[in-house]
Amino acid sequence: MKRIYRPPALFPNSRKKTPQLGEDILKETFPVRKIVTELQKVSHRAGLRVRPSAGGMTAWKHIDNPGLSEPVCCPKDRRNDSHPFYARLIYKPLIIFSVIVAGLFISACDYKPSTIGLQHVVFVFADSLLWLEVKEDVEETFNAYVHTPRLERSFFLSWRPLTKLNSLKKRKNLFFIGTLGPGEVNDYLRESIPPQFTDDVIKDKSFYFFKDDLFSRGQFSLFMIGQDVASFKRNFAVLKGAIFKQFNKKYFQRLEQKMFELEEQEDQEEYLANFFGYKVRVQHDYFIAHQNLDEKYVWLRRMNPDRWLSIWRVFGDSSIITQDSIIALRNKMTGKYYSGDVVVENETNFEIVSFQNRPTYKMTGTWVNDSLIVGGPFRTYVVPNKKEKAYYLVDIAVMAPTKNKKPYLDQLEVIAGTFSFVEKNKSQK
Repeated sequence: MKRIYRPPALFPNSRKKTPQLGEDILKETFPVRKIVTELQKVSHRAGLRVRPSAGGMTAWKHIDNPGLSEPVCCPKDRRNDSHPFYARLIYKPLIIFSVIVAGLFISACDYKPSTIGLQHVVFVFADSLLWLEVKEDVEETFNAYVHTPRLERSFFLSWRPLTKLNSLKKRKNLFFIGTLGPGEVNDYLRESIPPQFTDDVIKDKSFYFFKDDLFSRGQFSLFMIGQDVASFKRNFAVLKGAIFKQFNKKYFQRLEQKMFELEEQEDQEEYLANFFGYKVRVQHDYFIAHQNLDEKYVWLRRMNPDRWLSIWRVFGDSSIITQDSIIALRNKMTGKYYSGDVVVENETNFEIVSFQNRPTYKMTGTWVNDSLIVGGPFRTYVVPNKKEKAYYLVDIAVMAPTKNKKPYLDQLEVIAGTFSFVEKNKSQK
């Protein structure tokens, strides 16, 4: 008999009837090890310890007075229910644990595994004919090539048939593309998404929405649905900039969380705050390669591959905020500390961007060092400090021959985005 494929439910509560979950989903969402761990924690706080007995029953030991538990550590067929300590140490805890277990079993239904895979890979689910129609427009938007100096994609889109959804529901990024017409993916989306959204699509009021943690924790999912192919193309052409901006923002939020969840060098952050009047979040393996208090200069570096963040102060008014001036300031500093790195002027862009929710000048380009025959991408933010009547240049750069450089640039962008000035009180001064 041919096996019927049942894709997982996207929004279980959106309709009365939803696709059934297969056994593989139930196995993954049933956290047996988590329940056992929680039971052990609770029992320890209650002054008890649980372990298996010889006859297979659960036996308890009292932590403060182990002698109390000796009568209950007996095989199941020889236990003495009338023993005063038995009722005290077995039945009462079992009642408490029954309530705890019931609560954990209920919460298990909401348990979701963590995501796996690469941050910049996106899996697309759409009917094959529809994907052929819209593929060029969607890929052009999300590829968003970055000059490093070679062209690197911002995101890699990989189309998959709906039958692969179960095997990919732990991946970090999922796109669902559909219309209200017939088709396997279209039918699946129409049966799964909230009815209100479908009504808004029919009225041409809605086109897309994001969903966090759809199947796994830390997962981003994007749904784009049009009335038909022509409607999809028309709406996407208008909204693609906003869609990409939102998705890119979510990408960097998740990247920052991932970067600092294991280790953060708070001692170095405090050192910068105390001696330089500013700070950034410092990821593991970064070290201070050079510093100059007079220039408020710090060079934070990490190897394999070589990448770094530098910060320094320059005095002056707004007249120095030109592309030529910033290039000259950067060349002066890199010539002093980086063995003569220089900016490739014809590969440089100077623009105003949003930095910490305020407009800031940013220079983007590539650097080279002819004497060392190396080069790579860089980014420089020009941050004003009105109290000091100065500007701080927050500069990031990568040197990674033969490797894709954007993943490392993105990590540095996260660190640069945490830059802030530190106010000192009189005692600190």
